[in-house]
Order: sequence, then structure tokens, then C-alpha cells
Amino acid sequence: MPRAADLLFSGRLVTGSEAAAIGLVHEAVAAGEVASAARSRAEAIAACAPETVRLLKRSLYRGAGWDPRSAAREEAFAQAATMRSEDAREGIRALLEKREPRFTGR
Repeated sequence: MPRAADLLFSGRLVTGSEAAAIGLVHEAVAAGEVASAARSRAEAIAACAPETVRLLKRSLYRGAGWDPRSAAREEAFAQAATMRSEDAREGIRALLEKREPRFTGR
């Protein structure tokens, strides 16, 4: 929770290596290897028994108390609300212009 709060509240960007080190992602690979690594991971999972994978996935999410559909709905609502703001447009402009954003609270 503290790491998630740090990243969410600050908007701090992390490298792939840092994301892997803090457990945000499973592994970090070079930019040119992303598609290949993802394909390899997907093929390894697809080679497993489908019903077993489905049940394991359900057990994992339920055991963690996480409902991905509900979480996705809440996140979509939050993103839609924030993307309508002037601050969202300023944040995107600042990121693209490689400068610090000047937020106004609107």
C-alpha cells in the first residue's frame, strides 16, 4: 500500500527495472524484447490445462480479496472524471514537453 500510494499520489514515473524491484511488475526486459517476452509468457500459460488456469486465476483473485471487474469499473469512472479536468490536460502537456506541471486544482 505505501508504494502504491507513493506512485499514485506523486505521479512519479519509474523505470522497468525499478518497477520489477518494487514488485509492481514481474520482470523488466529491454524495450525491443517486450513483445517477444510477452508472447513467450502467454504461450507458456496457454500450454497449461485451460480449466486449471481459469480456476487458479479465480482462486488467486478471490483469495486476495480483489475483484478485477469491480476494480476496472471503479478505475474507469475515476479516469473519466479526472481526464475532464484542466489539470489532466496540463499534466499531459507537461509530460510531453518534459517540464514540471503547473496544476491549478481545476
